[in-house]
Formats: sequence, structure tokens, C-alpha cells
Amino acid sequence: MSRMLRILACALALSVATHAQAPAQSVPTHHDKREAAKAYLAGAHAIEDRNTRAAYDAFSKAAALDPTNTDYKNAVVVAKAHFVTDLIQQAEKARILDKSDVVHARLAEALELDPGNPMVAQHIEDVAGL
Repeated sequence: MSRMLRILACALALSVATHAQAPAQSVPTHHDKREAAKAYLAGAHAIEDRNTRAAYDAFSKAAALDPTNTDYKNAVVVAKAHFVTDLIQQAEKARILDKSDVVHARLAEALELDPGNPMVAQHIEDVAGL
């Protein structure tokens, strides 16, 4: 019986330690939730207008204002992917037009946004000689 109590005590201690390490999310105020909803709507409009930079910025603002809303967090992830893809496409267009400064700037921005993106790494490797 003593062994069982020690196992339960260890499990309880581990559970408490795990919860203590989890970052506490602050509860957004009513004002923050309203502002987050406005930012989210602005991001949706930016997506309709094919402005990936504005969409990413707006969704990021919404997620920062209301970190408890998973829809906002998911929108940031999707908008970031679209924005990085857009930057890569802009870099490719600039490469065709022999504008190496634009190529490097767009790829640097894409790398800053998503350093682990294999597409960004591949394009940087492809233009390393420019």
C-alpha cells in the first residue's frame, strides 16, 4: 500500500509541475475582444483583397488581443503560410526581371517570418550566387 501512495504522490507532483509550467493566458477584456474581432474582420477583408501582408498583420493583432480564441491563432498560421508563399513568388518574379536586391529582400523577409520553411531555404539556396 505504501508503494501505491508513493506512486500516486509522484503522479500528483508531476501533474502539478506540468500545470505550473504551462503559461497562463490572461483573460482578455471586453474591449480587447471587440478590438480582436475588428482585427479579425480586417484580416478577412485583406484575404479577399489578396493582401497577404495586411491579413497576416491583422490576424496577428487579433490573436495577440485575444489569445484564448483558437480561430485567431489558426488564422495567423494560415495567413503566415500565404504571406511567405507570396514573398517567395515576388522573389521569383524579381529574379526573372534580374532585380537581385528585391530577390534578397523578399527572401530575407520570408526567412524572418518562417525560418524553418523548407521552401524558403530552397529558394535562398537557389539564389545564393546572385
